[in-house]
Amino acid sequence: MRKSLPVIAFLSLISLVATSQNTRESLVSIFNEISNRHKVTLSYDAGLVQAIKIAPPSYSTLEQDLNYVQENSAFQFVFSDEKNILIKPRLSGKNLLIRGKLTDSYGNALVGVTIAIPEQKAATFSSTNGEFELFGTLNDSDSLQISLMGFDSYSTSLNDINENGISKIVIDEKASQIEQVYVTSYNASGFNYNYKEQSIEVSVDEAALLPGVTENDILASIEALPGINSPTDKAGQLTIRGSDPDKTLLTFDNIPIYHGGHYFGTFSPFNAQVVDKIQIQRSGCFGAEEGGRLGGLIKIKSRQQLPDSARYNAGFSSSYYSVNLHAPLIKNKLGVMFGFRSSYPFNWITPKIAAIHDFVYQESEIGGAFHDNPDVDLQRYFYRFNDMNAKVQYVINENHTLDLSFLNIINNLDFGTFFNPTSNYQNDTVKLTNGGINLNYSSKWNSKLSSKISLTASRYEEIFAGTDANQQGVLQSRSYYNKEINDIRFNSSVCYGLNKHSDLSLGYQLNQHIIRGLVRRIDNGNDIVRPQDEEGGIHTLFTQYQYANIRLPFTLSAGIRTNYYDVTNKFYIEPRLIFNYFINDHVTFKANLGTYHQFINQLAGTYTSSIGGIANLNWRLSNDAVVKVAKSRQVSAGLIYEKGDFLIETEGYFREMNDITATNFIDFNSPILTIYGEYTNYGVDALIKRKWNNLEGWVSYSFNDSEARFDTAVFTYIWGQKHILSAVLGYNHKNWKFSAGWSYKSGLAVEEEYRSPFLAGRQLQPGGTGPSMGNNPSNIIYTPLSAESYGEYFPSNHQLDLSIAYQVQPKNNKYKIDIGLGLQNVYNNRIIFAQIERRTKPPMMGPPPPPNTAFMVRVNKYGIGFAPSAMINFTW
Repeated sequence: MRKSLPVIAFLSLISLVATSQNTRESLVSIFNEISNRHKVTLSYDAGLVQAIKIAPPSYSTLEQDLNYVQENSAFQFVFSDEKNILIKPRLSGKNLLIRGKLTDSYGNALVGVTIAIPEQKAATFSSTNGEFELFGTLNDSDSLQISLMGFDSYSTSLNDINENGISKIVIDEKASQIEQVYVTSYNASGFNYNYKEQSIEVSVDEAALLPGVTENDILASIEALPGINSPTDKAGQLTIRGSDPDKTLLTFDNIPIYHGGHYFGTFSPFNAQVVDKIQIQRSGCFGAEEGGRLGGLIKIKSRQQLPDSARYNAGFSSSYYSVNLHAPLIKNKLGVMFGFRSSYPFNWITPKIAAIHDFVYQESEIGGAFHDNPDVDLQRYFYRFNDMNAKVQYVINENHTLDLSFLNIINNLDFGTFFNPTSNYQNDTVKLTNGGINLNYSSKWNSKLSSKISLTASRYEEIFAGTDANQQGVLQSRSYYNKEINDIRFNSSVCYGLNKHSDLSLGYQLNQHIIRGLVRRIDNGNDIVRPQDEEGGIHTLFTQYQYANIRLPFTLSAGIRTNYYDVTNKFYIEPRLIFNYFINDHVTFKANLGTYHQFINQLAGTYTSSIGGIANLNWRLSNDAVVKVAKSRQVSAGLIYEKGDFLIETEGYFREMNDITATNFIDFNSPILTIYGEYTNYGVDALIKRKWNNLEGWVSYSFNDSEARFDTAVFTYIWGQKHILSAVLGYNHKNWKFSAGWSYKSGLAVEEEYRSPFLAGRQLQPGGTGPSMGNNPSNIIYTPLSAESYGEYFPSNHQLDLSIAYQVQPKNNKYKIDIGLGLQNVYNNRIIFAQIERRTKPPMMGPPPPPNTAFMVRVNKYGIGFAPSAMINFTW
């Protein structure tokens, strides 16, 4: 049903004709008449103008007649002399100019409306006052399309425009009754800020070239946003405003992701060629439909639009190769997408992989062998990773769609070492997998009612296995660790449009977690087996009300989420509120607050280590007996100033997280050495962005202060990084893109004194002044330190990143080639993000040590160094 003029587009069309008068004549006849009346010679390309008609001029003076034709066509007149006039198109190669102004039914200018001639790949956007100009070529088969988010698109042929003109266009609203209010460009091209949800959406295909990430790492690109950071230089270990990485919900097509990333979290396990958009919410301000995490939300969505024709892609980079396909099986009905990435065979070591090896395997047996440690010989090394995506899209009809998505991520490490001092062989294998499947059904029942149903199954597994044998092959010890997480989710919701400006959503969700685990160690004839078996379900009802009206100066989203957790038999209530107030055309006040609970957590200070430098934290289900249900309360508020291509944003936040569980005890069913605490953090994120034609740049700053409290101990939390400053400049010229970025980060909190052993599960001495080793040796003697001693924080760090890209695309647009080069950490200034303790041999000289003495050495762990990368992608 057609609405009451939700959008009225007034177009004054200057095409080689495009006036809306009824009487039209061809330009050829008009030029002949002008020539005869004024005794001048007009020279022009007859083939260019013969099909063009406009209303004839009044035929007064020569100047008036020429001005009239010029104003009502895309031609200009050049006098060779007083009697000879050359007629040229205003834009070379174009013979059509469409100019107009777009307003809504209340007379307000519509900003950011897309006006396009798709067949000619010509497009523009309406400006801040709703005006636009678009040049094109008059082809009878081509069309003009006008589209605006939240409304059905409008299309008409260029021939129809030329014959009949246009006075106004009515565009129907889509199913959602709430007007789409204020979506604006954020820090770079392809990054958009949605005021209504207070979220940031990244369009991967449109995203600007970012410094140092030409391989288009999905998670690394998110670090361009203030408030999001990877303190350990691992893209898979993002922290949002100082919270633990596990406090952020990460999904791919609704599939929950527990995998940290390839090369043990170093870079993203997601293929950018299959990704359409990324939605990020930094301050936990997600609506009532989302839950299960305390910190932030990162939702990755694969390509949504059904393709018109097949699209193929093959790519090669410094880290992997990939093949991708997106094609229709039945036009406008059924489509399929497939993507595959893999590391190179034969352990090929590119400069980028060499930098990753040095980073990941530092202070491990593998790292020692790579650096020619005389104590370690690497007998065998094998590492491979791959990820695969598949999707089937079925359009049942214009109101019902069905999608089936599949994801699988695999990492395998197998290595063997020989220790010369002890003549022992060590063999280790590590396998990390994360796979899932999602079925999604969306329906629009009428103009007011829509619904969604989603069924998801995800499985994460990590396996560590190792043996230690002497030179004669006699087994000294064997260890095995296995953890499997099955995450099953059912989501259903309905949305009803109460009126044009508000809607109400209701939904039910079921989230079932099943964790299976086994730890087994054979040492000196002792066979120790510790199983893990946990299962819990969360039943959730939620409701959310949204109001938005472009005539009123505010938007509101209010909701409540009620969780019933069957392990504790308790209800957990979570109110949510998101509010925007538009002070004037350029300044907006925003605020949000909410309560959140997390029922599956990585235990702070808990790790299972297979080799010296690689650790995985332990996921546990909350049960209130050993592991608490973590909870959080948070609030944020800020201002956004936007005028044209200039944007300033600042937002302050406060967050408190309670019932954080820490332990290092490996018996999953024992409360021994399990401690509980809380931490608070507050901070400010600020951004200044400016664009000048092909040049754009931004400066962002984040301040974060945090404090942890466990029993009597009070200290800066592990991810506390007070100051982060970054500046980025990007420039585009024809097919070239350039990007440079400089960042400064203050040091992380040092894990010295009581903090490190405390978070590892050891009890404090009375007063919290230092660690008590419990059953561990009471005497610790450090060898001369191979790492410096620091105060409360490690040293600050700064680095420079550069990128350059070039695109080859012929005029026929049948294929394109993208080539890129990135330089990460150009001057190799590596951060220190941790100090770790290693047992070492007793000194060879001097008196015998006391009984039960542990000899330790403290070493630094550094971030990634200089890492050059290159990529080439072929698309056809």
